[in-house]
Amino acid sequence: MYNFVAFVAVLFALAAVLRVDFCFTIAYFFAGIYMVSRMWSKRVVKQLTIRRDLTQRAFLGDEMDVTANPPPISW
Repeated sequence: MYNFVAFVAVLFALAAVLRVDFCFTIAYFFAGIYMVSRMWSKRVVKQLTIRRDLTQRAFLGDEMDVTANPPPISW
């Protein structure tokens, strides 16, 4: 990710030095994509849930069966 931020910074600096509007547009576009993807991934992680089913009691050294059931996701 840091390489991407550095790439956008270099692209923005290059656009400022050369005064090319197209490079400014591309730099803003990449920066916007980066910010939206960061916010989206944080939102997805907050809404992620999982439920585990396991037995209530076990002795030391016993093997237990654990079932993980992710909820169905409606897209």
